[in-house]
Amino acid sequence: MAKNSNPQTKQFSLIVGALGYRTRSDMTATPPQYLVAGSQNVLINEATDKEGDKVESRAGYELKGAASTDRNKIKSEFVFKTKVGDTVMGRMDDNGDLEFYSETSSAWETLKTGLNGSYPLRWATWWDGTDLIRKLLMVNHDANIYEWSGATATLSAITDATHITINETIATRGFFTAGTRSIRIKDSGGTWREAVVTSQAGSIFTVTTDLTSFTFDANALVVQVVRTNSNQPASGFINDVIKTLENHVYVGSHASSVVYMSKSTSFTDYTFSSPRIATDGWQFVLDDFVIGFETNIAGSGEESMVFFAGNDWIYRVEFVDLGDASISQIARVRPIIVSSGQGATAQELIAKVKNSIVFLNSSNELVELGSVENLATIQQTPLSDPIKPDFLDADFTGGSIRFWRNNLYVLAAASGRMFILSFRENAGGQRRFWQPPQLLPIGLTSDYGGELIGHSSSVTESYTLFTGTNDNSKPIAFKAYWAYSNFDARDKLKDFDKYFVELYLTSNAVVHLVLVFEYLGAKSIKTYEFKGTETEFLFVPNPDASLGVNSLGTSPLGAAMSEIESFLKYRRFKKTVPLSFFEFQPRFEADEVDTQFQILCHGSNAGVSKVGPVKITN
Repeated sequence: MAKNSNPQTKQFSLIVGALGYRTRSDMTATPPQYLVAGSQNVLINEATDKEGDKVESRAGYELKGAASTDRNKIKSEFVFKTKVGDTVMGRMDDNGDLEFYSETSSAWETLKTGLNGSYPLRWATWWDGTDLIRKLLMVNHDANIYEWSGATATLSAITDATHITINETIATRGFFTAGTRSIRIKDSGGTWREAVVTSQAGSIFTVTTDLTSFTFDANALVVQVVRTNSNQPASGFINDVIKTLENHVYVGSHASSVVYMSKSTSFTDYTFSSPRIATDGWQFVLDDFVIGFETNIAGSGEESMVFFAGNDWIYRVEFVDLGDASISQIARVRPIIVSSGQGATAQELIAKVKNSIVFLNSSNELVELGSVENLATIQQTPLSDPIKPDFLDADFTGGSIRFWRNNLYVLAAASGRMFILSFRENAGGQRRFWQPPQLLPIGLTSDYGGELIGHSSSVTESYTLFTGTNDNSKPIAFKAYWAYSNFDARDKLKDFDKYFVELYLTSNAVVHLVLVFEYLGAKSIKTYEFKGTETEFLFVPNPDASLGVNSLGTSPLGAAMSEIESFLKYRRFKKTVPLSFFEFQPRFEADEVDTQFQILCHGSNAGVSKVGPVKITN
């Protein structure tokens, strides 16, 4: 990135792209290569070693499934890989309705109703070594562990009162084969009908529920019913959080200091022998009520479970073998040394990032917890410091954290903000920088089918994020505000008579350049338009020579741009009326429907003004 040149000359001083987004430092003292407060819905892409990244309009979002008029926000989400390799995405709203997305019907289908919508549903996966299937385990602020195989199929025929035939083979679809179990089938009127299964063979279920009086369409959806395991892990224990590691299930409660760990062979057996052996369960007692769990790679390379409790406590689970682990193994927790009030605030606001854990603490700081091998020298790094004002102003109630494709997404649901911390590898190592906030009405995200799915924080809807050129048919308000420029001469008046811009844009784009002279426009604000229809400033690509706007082999974050033929190079020296100033701020804005653009560079031919600062000289 070019630095500001000395204003004694009239050469152009250009800002190429942006190095990141900052709001903690004063915007008139922040290096002019950074975006600052006011920026929104734009992204910084294409990192290189010497130049800044391009600033571009982000892509939009589109409905995943049907639109909804229900004012029930999405409270929870899950993504579960079944025995047969199917990936199933689910969601629960604050009415307590649990749904999954069916690729068969391309719609959200009801899985279970009557759950506690006032509390999140948390989930984990577990391998059943007896049935040889993966199971989705769920807890929802009650004394139950809910269990689902994720199995789905399509109806072939209901031959009589006791037999139901599907088009697939039951065993290969992963249906429960033992214990109390049921299936549900959607009738032609859209109502789910349940049937209790007593046995199965091949493609035929034997049932005790007569469904012959109902009408079903050909290939109607058949789904495994969620099974309830009552009073697990203990009678009266309110289950709020759940996680698995090495096939042990960990269950905690927001109203208890006890954490139950199951045997590795059964998620309903939490007993242990004396002395304890490696496959046994256990009970851990903490110093405060449980907030959440996450796993962490310790310095030894082993993954361990980490507990968060109250406002002040973080623990690492340790197992110590006394000789042969099959004979005796001690399970214990050791507290990690942290400052008071530096604990996590919610399970959804804890996430694993490579070998570290990140979480939001009660001070609205995003903290990175490094290796937990050496508990006395544990490293806690405040990641949100560069944009501390944004985090302090945000309401993270109902929000979440997810690491996806080398970007950390932090959702402040109640504020309608998505904060993104980008991780980039270059010759100098790893570079981290914050993106400008994205205005999105979501609180939770799912990694599903290679796409990032956002779940609404106000209605029962989900969206595919970073796709298309509008937000569900609505225009996107793009704002890219750079820090103030003073050309390393804060005490001198400057002026310029030309401003250079270099963009890529679509033919329908209208990009506004707003020049703000002196702090918040105290002297003047001037606005100029750059249009994709102004042919005199366009360099139309030749399809025969095009390789694409973006560098080969890159995967830009949230970019809407794809085909070179859709984008034009816009280059212009915009004449301006000279105006003496100490500092000025360049802002780019656009809000036309389906607008797309990239800002490559911009800058002025500023030099020292012939007019002296008479007004403030005394």
